[in-house]
Amino acid sequence: MDRRTKKQLTILAIVFLVVLAALFVIGFSVFYSPGSCTDNKKNQGEEEADCGGPCTPCAFKQLRPVEVFFARFIQVRQGNFDVVAEIRNPNEHLAGNPLVYRVRLYDDKNAEVGRRENITYIDPNDRIYIIESNFLTERNVVRAVVEILDGETKWEYTNELRPDMTIGRKNYEVVTADDREASRVTAELANRSAFTYRYVYVRAALLDADGNIVGVAKTIVQNVRPGEPRPIELSWPQKIETAISRIDIEARTNWLDPSNIVAP
Repeated sequence: MDRRTKKQLTILAIVFLVVLAALFVIGFSVFYSPGSCTDNKKNQGEEEADCGGPCTPCAFKQLRPVEVFFARFIQVRQGNFDVVAEIRNPNEHLAGNPLVYRVRLYDDKNAEVGRRENITYIDPNDRIYIIESNFLTERNVVRAVVEILDGETKWEYTNELRPDMTIGRKNYEVVTADDREASRVTAELANRSAFTYRYVYVRAALLDADGNIVGVAKTIVQNVRPGEPRPIELSWPQKIETAISRIDIEARTNWLDPSNIVAP
C-alpha cells in the first residue's frame, strides 16, 4: 500500500469517526433523559413520581384541606356575640403559616349579619380553636360559619415537632368588680422548649356538663422563656350562668417564624 492510499484511508477513518461521534451525540440527546421533576416518572432518587429527593417534598403533592369540626356562636350579652370553631390540620409535615380564615354570622332569614377575616398558625397534625370576639348586631343570630381560605393560606414543610407548651393550675372563679359579678380563669403556662418566644397565643374554652362551649377567650403572652412559669388570666365581663365543668386551654407559638424566636 503506497503512501497516498494510506493517507486517503486515514482521512476516511477520521471522517467516519467524526460522523459516528456526531450520531452518538444526537442519539444520546434524543433517547436519553436524565430525569426531571415534571416528567411524570419516578427517577433521580425521587420518593414518588416528581416529588421527594431532589424535587418538592411529596407532602405538598398530597396536601389535604384543613378540617372544620364545628363553628358556634355564643351570645355574650344583648347584641354582642363571640364565635368559636375547632379545626384540625391533617397534614403530618405541613404547617399552615399563615392559615387564613373567614368567619360569618347569619340571622334567621339566612342573611349575613357579620363577617371577619383573620390569620392564625397551625402546626402539622394539630387541632386548635379559632376564636373571634365582639360581633355586634341586633339581628337574631342563628348560625356561625368558619371557612378556611385555601387559596390564601401558605404551607411550610417541616419534620420538627412543635415546642412543648404546657398549661397547668387551671382554675375558674366568679369575682366581683365594681359591684358586678364577672368570670375569670387563671392558669400557669410553662415553656418546656429550648428557646424564648416573643409571642405565645393562648385560647380558652369553658364547657358545661354536656360538653357545650359556653364561654371563650384568648390572650397573648410575650417573651416566654424556657422553664419559667408564667401566670395567665382570662376574664369575662359578666358571670357565666351555666355551671363550668371543664376548662380547655391551649398554647401555641409560631416557631417557624425566625422573628418570633428571641436570640440568647
